[in-house]
Amino acid sequence: MCDCEIVVRRARSADEGARSELVRLGFATHRKDAFLLFFFQELTLQICVLAGAVLFIFCGVSVAGCAMLLPATAAGVALAVHVAHLAAADKQVQNMRKEMMGFVAELRGPLFINPEKVSPPIVVETELEQTKPSKSVHSQVVSPRHRSRAGGGREDAICPRWTGITRVRGE
Repeated sequence: MCDCEIVVRRARSADEGARSELVRLGFATHRKDAFLLFFFQELTLQICVLAGAVLFIFCGVSVAGCAMLLPATAAGVALAVHVAHLAAADKQVQNMRKEMMGFVAELRGPLFINPEKVSPPIVVETELEQTKPSKSVHSQVVSPRHRSRAGGGREDAICPRWTGITRVRGE
């Protein structure tokens, strides 16, 4: 058993950098799925075939040149997905700065912890018992959550290493 715990507490201004990085990481985890979704859309593949036919028939481009259309389209789709996710992450970070309230899940324990071998308890820190960890305990923000003035809560962004934690103390 590892001497560590995950503390859910109100966000502090010192957590902003870690929270922003986790939001960006959260969007980055979906890039591969988004690329595969958009690249294998029927319309994308039809455009590749149609463009190849037009280039071959009307422009006299060789078959090898037309075959290069598919990797070029894949590169274009990958670039578009990357830019769209960067823009969405930056928008989310900007919205996070206008929040009414924010919470973080902070891991307190040894510096090197293998998430697959430990199951730390999750505790909620109330305003009355807000404490900073002692200097000897390493702490790391592993998940932010915020509520904006415009609407409800936003999607969690969890550090990819800690996505499987579900146990709460007292269960």
